[in-house]
Amino acid sequence: MLLKNIFLKSIRDQCGSLLWWSIGMILVCAPFTFMYETMADSLGTMVEAYPPEIGKLFGIENIKDMASPEGWLTGELYGMMLPICFIIFSVLSGANAIAGEEEDRRIEILLSEPVSRRRLYIEKYLAFLFNILCLAIVVLISIAIPSFVISMGISLYGILSATLNMTLLTLSLGVLTFTIAASTGNRRNGIVVSVAVAIISYITNVANQFFDWIEVVNRFSIFNYYETTQALSEGLDLKNTLGFIGLILIMTIVGYIRFQRRDLRI
Repeated sequence: MLLKNIFLKSIRDQCGSLLWWSIGMILVCAPFTFMYETMADSLGTMVEAYPPEIGKLFGIENIKDMASPEGWLTGELYGMMLPICFIIFSVLSGANAIAGEEEDRRIEILLSEPVSRRRLYIEKYLAFLFNILCLAIVVLISIAIPSFVISMGISLYGILSATLNMTLLTLSLGVLTFTIAASTGNRRNGIVVSVAVAIISYITNVANQFFDWIEVVNRFSIFNYYETTQALSEGLDLKNTLGFIGLILIMTIVGYIRFQRRDLRI
């Protein structure tokens, strides 16, 4: 019965990996959040020693802003560390979801059951989304609880907004991987393209802070629409949020159509 329910089977197969990733996120997020309490008094003096522009590498307009709770969480977690971790997790999960089964010749076993391609794609996709959502919830809790314990002054809505923003950013790369891997039956294709997009997008977004002529190119960078300091203090940017959701939906539909039409290696 479990084999016929691809969604549950996929979750079961990945529960061990998700557990270790969750533990890792807790060990990263909670200590860095608690650390602000001990660093708060000296942060103002410390950041004075750095060039103001260096903060742009971590998603902060000015390094001096890192002395604030929002700047601290952005610089230490949301600006670079969490996106990197989530990109790795989502890209690997997206690559293995369908293409992994196909390359390892396990997809024949799944399709030998009364399971259609449509159902296989949808349930694999939902399991992929479920794992990323679970990891995002772990991050949210691991930051929210310590921040309330030390009274950082950031609202739950702010932390939720920043976490959702980061999740949508990395999910767009994970879905790109899922789409390419499912469309071609090759994990490497999805991973290479998504990682290349992530690196180029990040580089152009950072370069845009220093060179005005890159602004036109940077409009196509997904990191250009990733703003965590604002999310922590003011909440979600609805326009950017809907933009990420629209991009994810388009890639999902393209992958679904392509998967239905191509020959599988079974």
